[in-house]
Amino acid sequence: MVCAMYFVPIAGHDPNRFLFKYLAEQRDMEVWLVPVAGAGILVPSRISIRTPLGLGMMEARRLEINGAAASAPAP
Repeated sequence: MVCAMYFVPIAGHDPNRFLFKYLAEQRDMEVWLVPVAGAGILVPSRISIRTPLGLGMMEARRLEINGAAASAPAP
C-alpha cells in the first residue's frame, strides 16, 4: 500500500526556518506499507521525501518482529 504523507509542524520549531517551510509545502512524499504475515499489521518499508538536494529515500531490506524475519518485497 502506498500512501501520501505531509509534513505538518506542530510545536518545537521555528516557523521562519527555510526547511520547515519547504517540507510543509511538499506534496509528493510517500510511505510504502507492507503487511506482516500472521500479525495483521502494516509496517513502513519505504519512505520517499523530496529535499532541496533531491529525492531522499529510506528502504527496509529486512523486517524482523519478535524473532520472526520477513524480507521486504521489491518495489
